[in-house]
Amino acid sequence: MPRLILHIGTHKTATTSIQRFLFKNRAALEKRGVFYPAYDLIGRSPHYAQLGMVNALSGRHKNYSVEAAEKFFNKVRERSVDFDTTIISAEPFYRHVLNDPRDGHAYPPEEYWPRRHAYIEKIRDLMGEAQVVVVFRGQANYAQSLYQEHVKVTSYKGNFQTFLIDFWYHFVFHEQAQAWNAAFPDLMAMSFEKLIQAGDIVAEFNRLLGIPVDGLEPVSRANEGMPVDLVILKRTLHLKKTNRDELRSMLEKLESRLPGEMSSLLKARSFFASESQMHSFQDQFAEQNEYLRPFLAHKIPHNEAIFATPIKDGQKYGDRVKAEVLHEILKLAVR
Repeated sequence: MPRLILHIGTHKTATTSIQRFLFKNRAALEKRGVFYPAYDLIGRSPHYAQLGMVNALSGRHKNYSVEAAEKFFNKVRERSVDFDTTIISAEPFYRHVLNDPRDGHAYPPEEYWPRRHAYIEKIRDLMGEAQVVVVFRGQANYAQSLYQEHVKVTSYKGNFQTFLIDFWYHFVFHEQAQAWNAAFPDLMAMSFEKLIQAGDIVAEFNRLLGIPVDGLEPVSRANEGMPVDLVILKRTLHLKKTNRDELRSMLEKLESRLPGEMSSLLKARSFFASESQMHSFQDQFAEQNEYLRPFLAHKIPHNEAIFATPIKDGQKYGDRVKAEVLHEILKLAVR
């Protein structure tokens, strides 16, 4: 029986690398019975992932309508019968709720979960039977990467601690897994840390899913995070009415011009105030994370935590721009 896989994220777990690999090799994969759909199904320019169509389903895409998205996914279902496996990969699945006037944040649980369950049921009605696959990473590291990305691509003005409160629902992994599993039984969860330990994240992801990718052309790592100090600087500049895309482009150019030694120092930075605060944040999810074991594709010993909190050598802490970074940026700005 043909298999439909919905890879729902999460964000910042090598999703872009996985998607670019599948897109780059889609012709070869089709010969192996694996269908990775592109927008040319409905006469649109191909894209490496289906995230635009998933956003469009919620009315959150400037170029694609809800009707175009529904047409695309109906076409996917029609074509999927011709293949052993069809893969849809889009991390917006993990963040959307139904009828979302506030762009998904600052919902109390009593408002969030009914909208979330309704959204998942909508996806079930549209897609039919499917296996949901989700990659989780330790909440402390995930929170930092997610905050970096959110400030990088939006005009969010909140600091890191505010973000943890506003976006609480991203971190309750077991509740999210249960919600999806209720509509799509046999959910598979993977650990980002275990994928890294395997040496090749993309290859291990596909191996666990039984996708035949041996000998296919690899891709380089994609969508690297912006350094913490530049994220904080961008957030500060959001207080002004600055075009977010123009601001992002400007800071990315500045990042490319920072001295190599400075760039290396910036990578060992955390938004948490201290190492103990980081561990405290992770520890609050320890009991709930244990309930993920039945969903995991990995065999993790019961005396080993589901997610560790690795500390980088020379790790620095604090949600403020470092003086030496401002100094370097000012030097570049006046040249």
